[in-house]
Amino acid sequence: RLGSRYHVKRSSHLMPVKTSARMPALEVFLTIEELEQAISNHKEVSLIENRYGKDRKLHPVSMDPVIVTPKQLIAANGYYYLIAYTDHHTIQHYRIDKLSRVKILPQSSSVSETQGISTGDLRNYIDSHVFMSEGVPVEITMRIDNQLIDTVVDSFGSNFRIIQENDENSILTLKSTAFDMYQWALLHGDQVEILSPQSLREKLCRITAQMHRTYFATDDDRYDKAIRLAQSPYCQ
Repeated sequence: RLGSRYHVKRSSHLMPVKTSARMPALEVFLTIEELEQAISNHKEVSLIENRYGKDRKLHPVSMDPVIVTPKQLIAANGYYYLIAYTDHHTIQHYRIDKLSRVKILPQSSSVSETQGISTGDLRNYIDSHVFMSEGVPVEITMRIDNQLIDTVVDSFGSNFRIIQENDENSILTLKSTAFDMYQWALLHGDQVEILSPQSLREKLCRITAQMHRTYFATDDDRYDKAIRLAQSPYCQ
């Protein structure tokens, strides 16, 4: 509705889709308004982080409020996030719809007004937190099917380096949190192999072994495997 009449004519087949599960509550926008005010006035805020329980309601992770210096608000993956400095002057992010008791504190931020987050640093931070999970980015080395390059760029941007390649696959390095890469590797497990760090490789080894036991537990599972083996050119 805010576009010109030319925009309307050229966008007649563009339909906005709203997913009810992702529709933010009114409280989210009130929290955003408070955080915007804190950022503008260079004030610290206290907040409570929450997680969903089995009752589908949010419950505090800890009753002790977290004190942060808000610096940037972003929209990513269908959610709103706060990027802030912690009391240790490290960058951390918080999903706004999971925050409660957000309160602007009277004292000014211990982080200087000029110590903002540059566009480049913010972009790098988002690219290294694909699923916006917690954690510090680490160096990841992996082997991927070359057909997965398009997905790598979609997920991590251009912040990766190819160190070896052939017609079928490539070995590349990038920075990501271990948990984000764990989820990403499971999502594309048939086309990616994590080479390092070893701790992440071992974690994937354990979970895939567990998944194999889970999905190879019934007679139907064993029968399907027998059929696939019988259809193989190397099996009679």
